[in-house]
Amino acid sequence: MHRTRSVVSSVAGPLIGLGALLLGAGCGQLWRPFLETVEPTACEPGATYDGCGADLGVPQDLGPPGPWEVIPTNTAYALRAIWGYDTEQAIFLGGDAGTLLSWRPATGVQPEVLAPRAKPEVINALSGWNLATAPGPVVAAGAPNLLVYYTGSQWRDMSPTTPVGTVLNGVTLTQPGYLFAAGDQGALYSGMLGGTLAVARVGPSGLGLVTGVATADPSTAWITLATGEIFLANGNGTTTRFLQYTGKQLNGVWAGKPIQQPLDMGSLTYPYVVGTADTVARYNGKDFLQEPLPTGGILAHEFVAACGNGKGEVWVVGRRGVVFYFNTREWAELSTGLGEDLLGAWVASGSSRPWVVGDKGQLLHLRPLRTGV
Repeated sequence: MHRTRSVVSSVAGPLIGLGALLLGAGCGQLWRPFLETVEPTACEPGATYDGCGADLGVPQDLGPPGPWEVIPTNTAYALRAIWGYDTEQAIFLGGDAGTLLSWRPATGVQPEVLAPRAKPEVINALSGWNLATAPGPVVAAGAPNLLVYYTGSQWRDMSPTTPVGTVLNGVTLTQPGYLFAAGDQGALYSGMLGGTLAVARVGPSGLGLVTGVATADPSTAWITLATGEIFLANGNGTTTRFLQYTGKQLNGVWAGKPIQQPLDMGSLTYPYVVGTADTVARYNGKDFLQEPLPTGGILAHEFVAACGNGKGEVWVVGRRGVVFYFNTREWAELSTGLGEDLLGAWVASGSSRPWVVGDKGQLLHLRPLRTGV
């Protein structure tokens, strides 16, 4: 049983609560602490490792202090998807009006250029793969039936030639060249990058709106439907169905790489699903069980996306700027100080500083823990 607690952040002292939460863990305006040429005490001068030395752009104004950096994206469109390389030398963002952007330390946020025939209306999902010697492939999925991939130098189109529906809502790379993509009408596509995609229908009726897909291992994937159903697609073409969230909508799924966990934490891959009515559930090897969030039961949250790292930490984000954080022992709420919906989250496998995107072009990055204060 995980213990829970609630961290209450205020404008006067949010870093105190955040420091207590993250100690030892190490998920408009731009404000950066230590702006007056003062280095965080955890960083050596000139350091460029996680949390140190990255230039996030030129400050436009100083807003109230808080645990999140707000990074200008120069767009007012909602951003719905985010993925980056573990080095954090490139973070990709996607959203409404076909918006596809990338953030890099030296240049900030810049638009990505797609092939002329790719005319996206929305980017709903991003995924990718890290390679040791070079930037790995990145894939973006959206509408109408948009599926494009980045080779490291250019974006190429591989949209389904015989689509089932009209919208792709989820995508994941299970190894450097193989992907699963999911969409409306229960569509599940799979295949090699640049190749022909096989297509199947998920579920008995195949009519469910597939809202997310996540890697389980190189040959399987977890899939969520808006109807509250969860499927595990196996490499042999079969699917395992979990039906337990009738009356709730599932918005997404995240499944991390296998890591060793204490026995009381259940499955080693511990996939999470998120949705309406405070739904954050984790697979225990047999079924999905609701996580004990410190919500207080006053106002039910709608969670939209989840992400985690290789340390067992997990972040879930949702409507009205809500963020919940699991530090491998207990859940706590993190305040963003913003009211916009948060629609996507990503964190590098070795980092405890997630990136979050949302309405009105919001891009947030959790600040490093300030020590020695």
